[in-house]
Amino acid sequence: MQLAERRRAHFLDWLDTSDWNAKSLAEHAGIPYTTLHSYTKSSGSPTRSLRGDTEAQLASAVGLRIEDLFGSPSPTNFIRPWRLSRFWTEAELAEKIGSDEAYVRGVEAGEIPLSPKVLARFADAFGVGQGRLRTDPDDVNVEAAELFSDIAPEDRPRALEMLRVFKRTGTDG
Repeated sequence: MQLAERRRAHFLDWLDTSDWNAKSLAEHAGIPYTTLHSYTKSSGSPTRSLRGDTEAQLASAVGLRIEDLFGSPSPTNFIRPWRLSRFWTEAELAEKIGSDEAYVRGVEAGEIPLSPKVLARFADAFGVGQGRLRTDPDDVNVEAAELFSDIAPEDRPRALEMLRVFKRTGTDG
């Protein structure tokens, strides 16, 4: 899959999972609806890519980075390191996401874009938030991250404050 096709697929996945449709997004971003419609249409011959300034305008309008809205130009991701950190085979991960090994290999190789839908499937399998899969599993203490994710969202600010106090005072309090 070519870069323009990967970027378009990523954007279409994002649009599908967002509260926006092409018309309301174009209106909100201040771009002509026809521009976005020709990019998002599913029949005929859709526009393969948008100009960089149009991508930037869309991303800014929804408060995202261009890479988050259209995918990174680099197909690199951390799915393989995450799989290996759990000592899972490609077949085991494929079973957990309800797919096959070829699909897992394609995602790990960057041939299948890590769109929001794809990312959600893998995050569910690993039991982590989607954002964690965009980083190397060795960069953060996984046990601490998992413990924090088990804390009720309304209690997390208090837990963070307790950690900040501990960081300042250590065990001598």
